Amino acid sequence: MNRMRRAAVLLCADSAPLGIGEWATEGPEVHVVSSLCGTPEAIGQVLARKGIESLILGLCSGEYSLAEIQRETRQLGLDPFGVEILHLQGISAERSRLFLSASVARAGAYEGSRPENAKLCISSQIGRRSLLKLALTEYRCVPAVHEETCAVRTGCRICVGACPHSALAPSDGTLRLDKQACVSCGICVTACPREAITQPTCTPSQLRAEVQVLLSGEGGEERHPLPL
Repeated sequence: MNRMRRAAVLLCADSAPLGIGEWATEGPEVHVVSSLCGTPEAIGQVLARKGIESLILGLCSGEYSLAEIQRETRQLGLDPFGVEILHLQGISAERSRLFLSASVARAGAYEGSRPENAKLCISSQIGRRSLLKLALTEYRCVPAVHEETCAVRTGCRICVGACPHSALAPSDGTLRLDKQACVSCGICVTACPREAITQPTCTPSQLRAEVQVLLSGEGGEERHPLPL
């Protein structure tokens, strides 16, 4: 049996629906933080030395700096790509609880990323605060090619033809991914018949864990079991 990862849920008090602060699923600890979207350093202040392995953030839609969030999570020893971020503003408490439960399950199924999954980008949210903290860049997750299972050496070009952004090309017997051209659409992942391309932020185990909770309903019995 797999060990349950220690998870934490941080909710921005400015967007958390009334009563959501008392929400908790089995396992994660829940914190409601004032102005969390505007003060990402609160992540480290609240969770320092707690040994958290999975993190779920309930934030205001679009009103946060991903670069600063990634910096804070890295300082906690977490993989930033494994952090689940939900926009809860305008969503009822009941639906928020369901979405948070699903995100906890999804985060628990995250298997980790590799250095080649990281694509450096200019931050999408650059304001005075970001300039002062030099938080000008953020990382986006892109797929990675597993050379040991890739069939490019035997002439396979299925993913190359499937990519709508021409981000994949054979090179000296290997498959090269152009990170700047890649937009992480995931088409290559689903096109590969050998599962030689993986996207760590959207794996079958993550989707199954998330959808299973959504189908069961928050706190209810599983009504629509998914096939193993």
